[in-house]
Amino acid sequence: MAGEPLGESTGELRDLKRQVERLKRDNDGLRERLRFEERDHHATKADRDEDLLLAQQRYDALDALLQDALRKVQEERKERELVEERFRATMESVRDISPSEGSALSTPSPQRKKRAAEGPPALLDTISSNKKRKGDHNSGGDDEDTVFLVEEVELDDEVDEESGEKAEEEDEIGDGSAIDDEDPADDLDYITPPPQRMVKSLRALRKMNPDSVFNVVAWFGENGEGVPKWRVQCGDCSSMFCPPNSTHDHECTCNLAEHLQEEEHRQRVSARLEETKVRIWRHTLQKTFLVNPAGIVYQDILPAHVVLQAVENYDGMTARALKNTKISKVMRHIHLLEDAKIPDGDYYGFRKRARALVDKWKPLLEQDTMAETGGGATVKEP
Repeated sequence: MAGEPLGESTGELRDLKRQVERLKRDNDGLRERLRFEERDHHATKADRDEDLLLAQQRYDALDALLQDALRKVQEERKERELVEERFRATMESVRDISPSEGSALSTPSPQRKKRAAEGPPALLDTISSNKKRKGDHNSGGDDEDTVFLVEEVELDDEVDEESGEKAEEEDEIGDGSAIDDEDPADDLDYITPPPQRMVKSLRALRKMNPDSVFNVVAWFGENGEGVPKWRVQCGDCSSMFCPPNSTHDHECTCNLAEHLQEEEHRQRVSARLEETKVRIWRHTLQKTFLVNPAGIVYQDILPAHVVLQAVENYDGMTARALKNTKISKVMRHIHLLEDAKIPDGDYYGFRKRARALVDKWKPLLEQDTMAETGGGATVKEP
């Protein structure tokens, strides 16, 4: 009995051993459960990081596709310009044919006989005066004579029908489809293309200044009543009409090289480029959430999350960009969507984030409206 503990029986020792073993098993089970939970936590975090990386890669792929599409558009424009040059050269060679050779061109058309009886023809009304151009800062010199030289890429698919009708009206004005009710062939004698030296100078300007936009337009002098001459117009500063080299024309005080170095011109170019970036963001979000016939696709959710993050982190938003791109309107439509229609909408919180952006941009629109109206009008969100 000397080896046994005093005051304890063999049965009590056996019970204590069972309790110790039970506690040990419970402790081991808790440790194993903690290891599993920790492993699941790391796996979930790794999956989210992998999803974000995949979304970034998809966004980069979409951006590469967009750049490739823009490059193809530029190549198509170059091909179209070559075709137009050949067409103009053919027309010039046809006009040089002598009427004494007995060709069909020597016989005047009925329309030409009628005009000859009425009096000398006037310049087309479609070439607007310089005063009208100065009043319209949004026009890019899209006259029927020079519309083939205007560079413009339309990326907008507006949400409302009113904006879509407005865009269609602008396209009808700029495509040169309706010049006159009479036979358009009768006006060929009075529509002359710009000289080749002007076209070549314009192409050289575009190569040297890829961020700027240039058009060739008819210039009517400083007072808008002079003899029309071909001039290079800055697409960002529509009131500037300059020859390629101002030293060759003393009537025009504009110097194009100096104009390109002006701070105001640089600011307008920078604002246009930033606006293009915002327009691409708006187009991506609108296509994902609003205009896809198949509904919101799950594969587009992560790229949309990355784009929305870029919009949230963007600090260069202006009231002009909001009005021109209508991104605030897209955000309001996203906020009005039902949660059940957005895959993983609760996790990413698209509706709340869209509403937060609308509230963030509202002071910009209010300040711009007060600056325009003197504080007497209520802001209307674009």
